[in-house]
Amino acid sequence: MLSGFLGSGKTTLLNAILVDERFKDAVVIVNEFGDVAIDHALIETAIDDPILLSSGCICCSIRGDLRDTLLLLRSRRDLNEIPHFSRVIVETSGVSDPGPILSTLLDDRELLRTFTLAGLLVTVDAVNVAENLSRFEEVQRQIALADCLLITKTDLVADEQIDAVRALVSGINPVAAIHDVRRDRLDPDTLLRAAHARTNAAVPIAAHHHAHRQSHFTSSAVRRTDPVEWGDLAAWLQSLLSLRDGILRVKGLVRIEGADGPVVLHCVGKTLYPPAVLDHWPEDTRETRLVFIGNDPCLPDLQKAMDAALGT
Repeated sequence: MLSGFLGSGKTTLLNAILVDERFKDAVVIVNEFGDVAIDHALIETAIDDPILLSSGCICCSIRGDLRDTLLLLRSRRDLNEIPHFSRVIVETSGVSDPGPILSTLLDDRELLRTFTLAGLLVTVDAVNVAENLSRFEEVQRQIALADCLLITKTDLVADEQIDAVRALVSGINPVAAIHDVRRDRLDPDTLLRAAHARTNAAVPIAAHHHAHRQSHFTSSAVRRTDPVEWGDLAAWLQSLLSLRDGILRVKGLVRIEGADGPVVLHCVGKTLYPPAVLDHWPEDTRETRLVFIGNDPCLPDLQKAMDAALGT
């Protein structure tokens, strides 16, 4: 999933991805804001017939259309009515809040039979991000929910400003991978690995509770070395989310009693989504690590709260 605010370079990045030979079997879903379809005309001919959803933002009024479109793609592929594809790229509108579309992709059991969310890539305009953050809540939510942040337009600013942008966005989302698109010369596989690894990786405990003075979002990381019962953890999380309005996202890996691999945990808003079990741990440390992102005053106390709920 590719998101980012208006003018931050999503379509430019998408074009660069689509000319890569490894993406010749991809399908693109382009979401546009407004009545005039522009973005799909800017996508070059690497994909001849992008699927255009133009009746509104994917994240709000046409969530149903996204689900129906994905299921239709699967059906047409299985009937050989369209060429085989192994990837779907969803480019959201620049004014979209990614939260509801993440909910669709993580919660719908029929979709989960075929599709797995590799990650949320968000483009960040190095020239305008500071101003946009001060004016538009959508920018903050895009950055806070990202698995991988891609800083664009770095050729238009000084190195000092690039460093400032890195500090700014890491203050909002300290667990996302951050790349300078121009300097790092990223290839498509690198982007997918960065997003997927961040989605499935344990949260660095060093990221515990970090706030940036220009953002009202904070994050708090918690961990537990002993295995936990999934039902106990889920009950605590659901109770917590039902009582607190300021927790935007929870994600991480859980060490479950009797399981060889970790369980991937996702919450968006007040919803805990079905867990997915990985075959192996991505690193040697086998422990539960979760990160909470939001603007709730309870975030610094969540380690104590989890220990009290699950036992020390």
